[in-house]
Amino acid sequence: MMAVQLNDDFTQLGIEDLQPGMVLEKDLYSSRGDLLAPAGTLLTEEKFKSLLRIGVYILAHKKVPINTIGSIPAEKKEEFNTFVHSYVEKEKEVGKCLQQIGNGENIELEKTFELTDHILTRLNNKNDVFLYLNFIKDFDDHTYSHCSNVSLLCNIFGRWMGYETAQIMELTVAGLLHDVGKMGIPLEVLNKTGKLTPEEFAIVKNHSVIGYRLIQQQRIPQSVKLAVLQHHEKMDGSGYPFGIRSSQIGVYGKIVSICDIYDAMTSMRSYHQRRCPFDVIHTFETGLYGELDTELLFLFLNNIAFVYLNSSVILSDGREAEVIFIFEKKPSRPMVKLADGSILNLSEIPELSIERIK
Repeated sequence: MMAVQLNDDFTQLGIEDLQPGMVLEKDLYSSRGDLLAPAGTLLTEEKFKSLLRIGVYILAHKKVPINTIGSIPAEKKEEFNTFVHSYVEKEKEVGKCLQQIGNGENIELEKTFELTDHILTRLNNKNDVFLYLNFIKDFDDHTYSHCSNVSLLCNIFGRWMGYETAQIMELTVAGLLHDVGKMGIPLEVLNKTGKLTPEEFAIVKNHSVIGYRLIQQQRIPQSVKLAVLQHHEKMDGSGYPFGIRSSQIGVYGKIVSICDIYDAMTSMRSYHQRRCPFDVIHTFETGLYGELDTELLFLFLNNIAFVYLNSSVILSDGREAEVIFIFEKKPSRPMVKLADGSILNLSEIPELSIERIK
């Protein structure tokens, strides 16, 4: 862990000042100055218990209440709180569902879909799920939360596609089940911190085949099963497990792939820091064409950046700004307004970028 210089900007808190369900707006440190959890962490029951084990006192920025919900507009904070509690509740059920499938139990399509749909029914604007997930990304990397997130994103993607209810249900379930094969990967490999060896990576790559075999005989649509098998395949044939190309990959598998990559990049993992959504959008713009379906990627990019319109952000030079305009052809480089009212067009200032959502 990286120690920090402690000064008057920090205040000492007792564990009684925390409770599950809170969201950290600033980094949280131990009394020795070691990072315990980064900004944006949702204090799930498991995270809260881990803090209990660490000790009595922790430190936080004095000027920021521990339960402040970032820059989410005031009119949405009550909805966000409802979303958080629903998310935590359903994440546990997702874990139980995946374990049961791993043990050979039957999948009920509608009941599995409800795990995700229940969360989204709490939102007036379904696209807000992208914004809200930024504030509840947990420090720990859990297959269950990742599957929940990908399922939520697939549901929204299906709406962008104009899918009928039955198709949205299938795509949502495909997102939820896409990593079910990780139930068959040894935990010492799955949870390893640091870079995997080639042998370990080969084991992890087998999860899509394991997942397909787990659900192969289930009475669910073949398109869902293929999405589980194909979500790491690439349009140029560079993916796995079979290295198939383009039209050989089912549309659900292509969509799950985009949602999977986006959530993985914007989440804290043992092997990398969480990346800003605009940074990930830039990677999608410049580095993944040829690997991902171009038409679906355009649809994703044309929708995702607009989620963050009017959001408060921190620029790479430390200044705070508000996103006021998204360019359709380059959504990663929007127009922003500074606190003094001046306007910056980031598409014309290559040395400046959005560091994070505030």
